[in-house]
Amino acid sequence: MQWLQQAIQTNNRTTSDALIKVLYQSNCLEAADFDLLVKQCSSSFEDEPFSFLHFLEKTLLFIAIGKESEYLKKLFFEGRNRCFWPEFQVADCLMKLCAGLLDETQLENNKSLYLNSAGGMLIDWKGHIAHSKLPRPKLNAHLALSSLLFALHAQDRTRLKEVLTLVQWQLKTLDHRYHPFFGLWESEYRPAEVLIYNELLFRLAADIYCVPMFEEISQIQRGLLEKIIEDVQPEVLYFPLAVEKLFASSQLMSIKEYMRPFAKQIFSENQLPFEDAERDNQLSFFTQKDHEHSLALTLSGHRTGCGMYHKNQVALVNFGPQIGRLGDMKGFGIQRTCSLQGVNHSLKQWVGVDNEERFPRHWFELSMHYQKPTLKICFTKTDETLLYMVYYIYAKRARLQGNLSFFPGGLRHFSGPSQRVVFNTEDEHVTIVPQRSGRMQLIPLSEEGHYWGATFILAYEVSQSTTPWEWAIA
Repeated sequence: MQWLQQAIQTNNRTTSDALIKVLYQSNCLEAADFDLLVKQCSSSFEDEPFSFLHFLEKTLLFIAIGKESEYLKKLFFEGRNRCFWPEFQVADCLMKLCAGLLDETQLENNKSLYLNSAGGMLIDWKGHIAHSKLPRPKLNAHLALSSLLFALHAQDRTRLKEVLTLVQWQLKTLDHRYHPFFGLWESEYRPAEVLIYNELLFRLAADIYCVPMFEEISQIQRGLLEKIIEDVQPEVLYFPLAVEKLFASSQLMSIKEYMRPFAKQIFSENQLPFEDAERDNQLSFFTQKDHEHSLALTLSGHRTGCGMYHKNQVALVNFGPQIGRLGDMKGFGIQRTCSLQGVNHSLKQWVGVDNEERFPRHWFELSMHYQKPTLKICFTKTDETLLYMVYYIYAKRARLQGNLSFFPGGLRHFSGPSQRVVFNTEDEHVTIVPQRSGRMQLIPLSEEGHYWGATFILAYEVSQSTTPWEWAIA
């Protein structure tokens, strides 16, 4: 953990040189393992395209710290020729950036990025990767950062506009305090990784587009990062460190000065007006924000939740269906990417859930409707399989009927008839009210940082089919 702290202490900027030194000391930057990495990429690429992305990230870091060599070039071009998948555009953009920097020639002309209708990235625009239409926040930031470097080195104004589109989409993944919706299309809780990418993306965007709001968002990400107790593997920092080193290089100083006026003009011509409510029908995605709370709902996912409801001190950090044992993330969340029509504050669609198969075997109709300040959820099954509707909540206390209280980290939990539960921190609260009888479990969690930072699990059994199950949340 000490090496991560070094990265966030000096002058409110990532301590690249100090962190690189630590990575050397931990033997994470040994050139000799590149040959093994190329072989791993070659052997596992069809099943694990992210191994190729990791290879490219490491290559970029060697370039950034001045460790280019004929050996590195040989390995890179061998890996590129053996492990190239152009539809995986987050790797495709990074691969072309590395190739241009290693060749010391003009960067290849890169075609426009494939984005969804709301501006988020498509992980794989031909659909080789399961649920490739989901623009996962970390990968969206990854593509924006590599595209920004590409745009600067190539002096490509069109790409600068696309980068701004990606940055503006990244804003949709933040709540009213500019805190991330950590559960949005992410099955694993890795807050430090998301914050590192967000901090860097908004800081560099503030520099190029000259937008003070982006700098403010970057500082908020840094403040949250300083509180994270999660350990982070050194490999996570290869790409952010490489981007920062290259962005600050003397080679780009004059180019940035030349491109800033164009970037400022791009922002002024494409600045999105503030909307308290936004809807993306292509992803069945809806967000609502004001100064007191934020809401994000979606009916698209890949073993991921359906939404988040954040206040200032209490938050429903994720919720969704669960099959199998509570807490087993293999059985949590929905498995479908679907689109909708409409312009209102409601989402309704058939979605699937499973804990084993790639294609879900259990289907149900899920509808969500928001009318301030209440979110209503309706769940209708098609078979008799026991499911749960599970809510992951961050709060300091949970209260049941009769003023029965539970606290994070406590050994006592509740299993009994369904009832209203009030979650509160000081004078702020979130209340979940079932609209029919049944059974439920309330389980306190530790505050060590699992389940998207939740301190309670609230699970309602959904046993009967055809009859709707409903909840009201406010």
